[in-house]
Amino acid sequence: MSAWIVSHKHINYLVKSALAREICQGRFSYFHDGERHPVNYENADEVGQMLLDENIASVAYRYEDCPPEERPGYSDQGESYKFRQNGATIDPVVVVKSCHCLRYQSCEHPGWESSRACAFVNALIEQACHVLPGYDDAPWGIE
Repeated sequence: MSAWIVSHKHINYLVKSALAREICQGRFSYFHDGERHPVNYENADEVGQMLLDENIASVAYRYEDCPPEERPGYSDQGESYKFRQNGATIDPVVVVKSCHCLRYQSCEHPGWESSRACAFVNALIEQACHVLPGYDDAPWGIE
């Protein structure tokens, strides 16, 4: 099976990255359907649940004949997501790759491209790229 449900720890890392000063100076937001959606500690549970729900929807679509308890990936699928503040180090390379992983696991159904989760992931990748080591020193244009 190629798509799987990511862990709450994976979702937590992405939400924590959106809240991190190292990535977004603590002011991350993303656009969806013409509306800005800020991410903050007050809505961290909701944002994480939105990401997890989209991932679960994708895996359910991909493996439509598979009962929920047999879907690949994280075993506690029925648990609600709760943001956990932890000591995980935020590294922009890990942020980008973690976003790529969630995008790959969540893109199996037709609604992914127009989802809030997709908008979040794309915005976090964009933001993390700007703080990659060497980014500021790289030339803006190639002559």
